[in-house]
Amino acid sequence: MDRFIAYFDILGFKGFIDNNDKPHVDRYFSHIFRESQSALSGGRLIDGPPGVVVPDVAQGRVNCMHISDSIIFWSIDNSEESFIDLVNVCYEFYWRCMQASFPIRGCMILGDIEFAPFTIPAANGATFYNSSMYGKGIIDAYLKGENQDWAGGYVDRSAINAVNPQTVQQLINEGKLILHPVPIKGQAPVEEHAFCIIQSGLNDIAYSNMVRSIENTFHRHLNGNDLHPSVQRKLDNTIVFLDRFRETPAE
Repeated sequence: MDRFIAYFDILGFKGFIDNNDKPHVDRYFSHIFRESQSALSGGRLIDGPPGVVVPDVAQGRVNCMHISDSIIFWSIDNSEESFIDLVNVCYEFYWRCMQASFPIRGCMILGDIEFAPFTIPAANGATFYNSSMYGKGIIDAYLKGENQDWAGGYVDRSAINAVNPQTVQQLINEGKLILHPVPIKGQAPVEEHAFCIIQSGLNDIAYSNMVRSIENTFHRHLNGNDLHPSVQRKLDNTIVFLDRFRETPAE
């Protein structure tokens, strides 16, 4: 059955692993779980271990799986409500990662997905794990996510065309989506409904602070190494996107 599916990957993941010691990797890799759980819970928190609050994932309405540097979200069905649920999760996951953890890119589509996990324990303590996920929808989301030349994401037209235009417009009005020419590798940008990186109305100081924050996110795990030219291009394209959220000068 078709579902709304979103595929995200972490930019620079190999460098993150290669350039840092294991304590750094373990500490920061856990942050990506924090960001996905916070997005799934809509920012709702509950008491966890003594003195700690944690995202209330039990109230989530979207599925999530982490596979190495890939994060896959998918809806429980293909209803209009599920479309809204997944857009909200992707929007929150994107801005949280960009401001605190890792640069990411992704795409949300409507397509087929199959997932029926199971385990078979062995007598000696080993386990056979099946977490296979397949379907044309996963391939489509993966290819469209990987083909982008920035740290960003968008809702593909397969998903946009499956819901009422008023629903999409409402998400634009709420500052979750914005029409933007998405940079694509080796071809001209394509205007799509991109996930917002922040709410509009940044003044000059807030804009400068946000630029530094995004630059820090790109450099955070390089351990002093320079950005590869292809990564620098992705950073530049992301800053161009951020410029969309600056205050409109008074006439």
